[in-house]
Amino acid sequence: MRSVGAGAFVGGESLVGRLNGHFRVLSDLCDRLEEIADRLPDNVNRQDALHVARSVCPTVRRAHDFEETLLFPLLKSCFAKDTAIGEALNNLHFEHWEDEMFAEELAEGLVSFVSGLEPRNPEALGYMLRGFFGGMRRHITFERAHIVPLVQQIEGSGHA
Repeated sequence: MRSVGAGAFVGGESLVGRLNGHFRVLSDLCDRLEEIADRLPDNVNRQDALHVARSVCPTVRRAHDFEETLLFPLLKSCFAKDTAIGEALNNLHFEHWEDEMFAEELAEGLVSFVSGLEPRNPEALGYMLRGFFGGMRRHITFERAHIVPLVQQIEGSGHA
């Protein structure tokens, strides 16, 4: 087993494997959010919605922390001369920040909706849910198409 300094393996799993694992977890979260949106306004499982509300921020942060602390620095190092990759990584960094802020608002909105602490506005919550999971799915699609091949290239070359 090689470390990130001498290969692309961390804890026995490739970086692509770990990245795909985060994609699966985020995709599952998107599916759960879509299910809630589809059940608005009166068929929402309150316990499930509260569970999702509690998990949305940590789930998004875990994926972003992996990318920001391990993956992106590696990509910036390996592709330092490629300005397009550097710009894409900077754009993804800002998307991460926006996604995390949106996740916090979404979690608060879900809790408020199911707890009845604020007047119910299912249209606004549905719009918020669909905006979040739609954006997250586009982000995942972009990373699968553009970041995964770069990581595979690093793993194949042994430069990681």
